[in-house]
Amino acid sequence: MKSFSLVPHNDNSLLIINSGMAPLKPYFTGQEIPPRRRVTTCQKCVRTGDIENV
Repeated sequence: MKSFSLVPHNDNSLLIINSGMAPLKPYFTGQEIPPRRRVTTCQKCVRTGDIENV
């Protein structure tokens, strides 16, 4: 799978992608069927150490 955008589409629960698994959430929740039975991917994500202070 290609890397998803850092701005989540169709997910109001996130402002930015803060976890590599966040774009795959529809597959974990059963909303969508994954393209393959086994999937390997490398995803971009944003990590901040002081998000509580922002």
